[in-house]
Amino acid sequence: MTQRFGFLPPPPGAFVTQALVSWVNRKTGERFVAPTGGWQPPDANWAIEDPSAPSAGEPSRRSGTSR
Repeated sequence: MTQRFGFLPPPPGAFVTQALVSWVNRKTGERFVAPTGGWQPPDANWAIEDPSAPSAGEPSRRSGTSR
């Protein structure tokens, strides 16, 4: 982890998911990848990034069928 942006790790001994969690700051666009679940953001500008959302410049994906 190179930059923590003020994120707080889970308490010692806490039961957390063992998966990377991608956070994005909606105001600045900065990104933070937590090594496990349970990390707390420093303020309300941070949100867990939706992995199904298209990236900038990527066409949106549609589910279902089109006619």
